[in-house]
Amino acid sequence: MTDADLALGYLSPDRYAGGNIKLNATRTKTAIEDNLCEEMGCSVVEAARMIKRRVDANMANGIFQELRARGYDPRTFTMLAYGGNGPLHACGIANILGINKILVPPFCSVFSAVGAANMHQLHIHERSLFMYIYDSTARRLLSDYQRFNIIVGELETAGRLDLLRQGMRSDDIKHRLELDMRYGNQLVQTTVISPTSRLRNMDDVMALIKQFSVDYGNRFGKGSEAPEAGIRINTVRVSSYVELETVQFNDIAPRGRSGVTPAPTEKRQCFFVEGKDPVETAFYDISQLKAGNVIDRPSVIISPVTTYLVEPGWQLEIADHGAAWFTRLGAVTAPIASSASKARSVATV
Repeated sequence: MTDADLALGYLSPDRYAGGNIKLNATRTKTAIEDNLCEEMGCSVVEAARMIKRRVDANMANGIFQELRARGYDPRTFTMLAYGGNGPLHACGIANILGINKILVPPFCSVFSAVGAANMHQLHIHERSLFMYIYDSTARRLLSDYQRFNIIVGELETAGRLDLLRQGMRSDDIKHRLELDMRYGNQLVQTTVISPTSRLRNMDDVMALIKQFSVDYGNRFGKGSEAPEAGIRINTVRVSSYVELETVQFNDIAPRGRSGVTPAPTEKRQCFFVEGKDPVETAFYDISQLKAGNVIDRPSVIISPVTTYLVEPGWQLEIADHGAAWFTRLGAVTAPIASSASKARSVATV
């Protein structure tokens, strides 16, 4: 993919990864020619277009399937673009899905790593089981509290021992009880954070049922609840954790604001998936941009850790704290079936 991005003009060979990794345009051209052009009878640019189209479509298909399986329309979402190549391919993926807005978070190139490193010390233990909270056939609520409480206690003990082995103080250890629940034999289950860590009486059981009903309704729509089918617990899960000091991102000073976008550092010809002819593309250095700057033409913004590609039909606005917003110029109104069909057809190229 990096070869294709370089061949299409998006990457600067001498400035990739802040100049720490030098890209060889000649080797890129040779690699694409030897592996694709000779067999397919196309130019390097055409082959690079097909690579980008295929990669963007594969990502779009993955997002589409995950959302549609849950009954969601991708066009109603804001896409989150992170990872080293997230801002470089976000517009292409959003074009296929019909998404109109993309958020690039601060620290986008190491977004997952920052999140993992900034988590509290945590261990999760769970156990699968078949337990009716409400048996609709017998019209009976759960009354065997001891079985439930023993399982929770064993999972808490396992998590506590893990944390103690890591040198955590016993007094600092906390637990959170989660339950995977469903109505009857439905395939879909909903994770519920239990309002209590132990079941002691009927009030605790009713409180758990109420929480499940609220969470289910929030997820699938009010009125979709089906207690008449029975209510089951499929998994008991205990998160054992210690709250440690974390990075406070609100304390990071903004970069300053400016309503005047500086001139680009250079202009080059780049190729895009739509259209055969090259397009004059402005190149900016991220260090010269401030919050409030808006770039509304095909552009590339270079930073030491990632590359932002503003494709035709999009604009980019720099936000505070190193974030940025991609916004489509003109909302997508095509039926979702068209977007799905486009994603599937592109993926077969």
